[in-house]
Amino acid sequence: MVRFQAGLLWTITYRYGIIAIPMNKCQRCNKELQGRQTKFCSQSCKNTTWMDKRRVAIKLKSIEYLGGKCERCGFDGHPAALQFHHRDPSKKIFRISNAYKYNWETKIVLELEKCELVCANCHAVEHSKYYMED
Repeated sequence: MVRFQAGLLWTITYRYGIIAIPMNKCQRCNKELQGRQTKFCSQSCKNTTWMDKRRVAIKLKSIEYLGGKCERCGFDGHPAALQFHHRDPSKKIFRISNAYKYNWETKIVLELEKCELVCANCHAVEHSKYYMED
């Protein structure tokens, strides 16, 4: 017989006794799990974890699609330092960081065609027109 109790993930009663398995913690927020929860404490934690994994997968695939290095200086280091710069901001439909909501073939690739892959330094220089000397 299996029973759920507060403070334990579950207790199993066998002919020779009771086995109590202690609670785990949420993979996202580290809260203690309750009842039948096995990985996440809430649907929100589960969805957020899924979105984060999808965001990273799409960014890595997008970096590969655009050549894997900065188009201006050739930097090809850590993917976190690579960013997507829209050549013409007026034609931007969505930010690539929000692409987890869309299909790769139908939306993301079309948006990537409007972008260039640049490192964080080159992107900052591009958007810092106020500091340019005449």
